[in-house]
Amino acid sequence: MNARSSVSPPAPAPERPPATSARRHRWRRGAGWTALVLGVLVLIVYGLGGWYFAGQIRSDGLAVTHTPPGYEDLVVAVDADTVTVRAHDEGQDQPGEVVGLWWSGGYAQLGPATSTAGTDQVRPVRAVLWGTLPGVGTSVELDGFAVRPDPSALNLPFSEVPIATPLGEAPAWLVPGASDTWAVVAHGRGAERAEALRVIPTLHRAGLTVLDITYRNDEGAPQTDGLARFGQEEWPDLQAAVVYAVDHGADGVVLYGLSMGGGMDLAYLLHGTAGLDAVRGVVLDAPTADFGATIEQAADERTLPLLGLPIPDSLVTVAKWIESTRDDVSWSQVDYVAQAGDLPEIPILILHGADDARIYPATSRALAAARPDLVTLVEFPDAGHVLSWNADPGRYEAEVTAFLATLSP
Repeated sequence: MNARSSVSPPAPAPERPPATSARRHRWRRGAGWTALVLGVLVLIVYGLGGWYFAGQIRSDGLAVTHTPPGYEDLVVAVDADTVTVRAHDEGQDQPGEVVGLWWSGGYAQLGPATSTAGTDQVRPVRAVLWGTLPGVGTSVELDGFAVRPDPSALNLPFSEVPIATPLGEAPAWLVPGASDTWAVVAHGRGAERAEALRVIPTLHRAGLTVLDITYRNDEGAPQTDGLARFGQEEWPDLQAAVVYAVDHGADGVVLYGLSMGGGMDLAYLLHGTAGLDAVRGVVLDAPTADFGATIEQAADERTLPLLGLPIPDSLVTVAKWIESTRDDVSWSQVDYVAQAGDLPEIPILILHGADDARIYPATSRALAAARPDLVTLVEFPDAGHVLSWNADPGRYEAEVTAFLATLSP
């Protein structure tokens, strides 16, 4: 064997991957990291954003607060027939509405403004319900309730009675009527019994005995966690009031709910048993017929903090899920539109302001469309939340009176 044949040939150089393949690998690796970072950012944004907006749902939608009057408006002129009020907020109370004038030690009812200049409103005096008309310079508050402090302001006799709710006694005003049909009236979240005073004379003229109730988390009533559940938890308190009416001689009951009180009425119709066979009809004023939809509609009116962009629907969904988990809100239970098919065969009158920016009239329209056999919807142009009576007392009272006349004894 010669020397040349004993030497191994050199190993071939390893093939380099094509440059395009290397670049593709680096791109995929970079894209993977980018996707991971973006995914983490989305989780952070939706986690923090969802928690933030869940807090907004709790504070703005669920928390029951009882705010004393701030008396931030001012009387700038007064005579025997009119009062000129300078409202602190340009958008406060529509000039076309009947409102209350509240000051320390007194209350008056004022008619729609006859003239306006800036935030100054000249309004006729309909009645001084307690105290004496305030003078120029008095700090006052314009008030949508329009009547205070209790049924005595309407020259109606009344007594306060205790209702034995599942959580303990809750006070109610009892205004006796000429017939054995009772109206059980429930006010809205964070309001009080006085919210219903403006509608009590209509019920009383129709002969009804009126039971104007309080319920859990109201002042003077049993307390829970201070959060409203829009009928999900409160309906047993309403049921207790209906049972009280039946036990004290009512042979028929009309439910009358304002705002969240309307949600309580619907929840009782769906879940209640005791006293339900006595219910002849239901009147709902701007009812919370779908609280989840109300939250979604309110989100449409807001923007993301700092960014000013619309709130994505998916973020609202996350916020609702967080709030349902944290505070035991069942969005399906407070969607009474979706459950409308299960409502008992009891006629319902809904009165809703077309300009309601708190409980949108679309939810009442949806309920009426779901059960046209039961529900009659009457809308009031230019009326805000629970202000249909204020916008047109004559029409409101006529609609209620006509509906009551159709109910079976």
